[in-house]
Amino acid sequence: MVQPRWDVPAPTYERDVNEIVRIYKNAINEVIITLEGLSTYGKDNEISRAQMNSIIAQLGVLLSEVDNEARTWVEERIREAFIDGQVETLVALKEAETLSEARSLVHGATMTALIKETLDVIIEDTFEDLLYANQKMKRETVKMVRSVVSEQMKIKAAQGMGRNTTRKGIIEALTKKEIRERFNVEGNIAIIDKAGRRWKLETYAEMVTRTKMLQAHVEGTRIEALERGVDLAIISSHGATDACRFFEGQIISMNGLTDGFPTYEELARSNLIFHPNCRHKITPIRDISLLPPEVRKKFENGREAANKALKSLKSRK
Repeated sequence: MVQPRWDVPAPTYERDVNEIVRIYKNAINEVIITLEGLSTYGKDNEISRAQMNSIIAQLGVLLSEVDNEARTWVEERIREAFIDGQVETLVALKEAETLSEARSLVHGATMTALIKETLDVIIEDTFEDLLYANQKMKRETVKMVRSVVSEQMKIKAAQGMGRNTTRKGIIEALTKKEIRERFNVEGNIAIIDKAGRRWKLETYAEMVTRTKMLQAHVEGTRIEALERGVDLAIISSHGATDACRFFEGQIISMNGLTDGFPTYEELARSNLIFHPNCRHKITPIRDISLLPPEVRKKFENGREAANKALKSLKSRK
């Protein structure tokens, strides 16, 4: 049998993830600058509903532009990560000697229906997650703007003050510091998770894109291996300290075609590994007998602990 390669480097997507984070951070800064415009709007020292709506419309245009940038990023980077998985699979299975040769083979091959469908799904899922988060932040920001203006007008009206004083109160409530503080707490909310934690847009985008790029890499590996008749793979080892540690060096069935091994889908559902922000990848193997002695020993020594961790999770459900 052909000996597999174990020196294929793990994928690193920090530069790509940093790029999408930069896009969203720049957007957040633009949002704040736009909101600060509320303190300079108005004629004859009063703010009208039309002027407030103008600010809201500007936010809409700005965040739509961000969506367009995100769409381009997702389509390019998710596709690249998927291809990386294919390329590394070819090298790991000794179908190609170098990454460069493998990349030429992938680009020269006709995209199968399975590959196209899988890629389309990951791309759409990733973009929809980012789109939802951006729209959520927009809704919360608009709500914040309307709330601040309404609060100040009600307070001044209750005090029986005039229109000029009302305008002054709004300006005072919308200083740069006030805007940033309120936006940070009330506006910059991408999602609220099941634990009640509020994720800022740029933080959520970082988690989503890092997770989806590694997922795309795994899917590229699974499908390329499947089309070459290979189902088993070994999980990478990084010295994890969380629940992932039970599965490092373990062998799995990528597509559920081999009895006696946990499947990738099973492990992903468990959230013990292949969870959001997880950095573990898989390397396909043709046969366990091809494993180097130390690698096989790690697999055998850790198998019981891995199975126990899975069973423990299932018993709690």
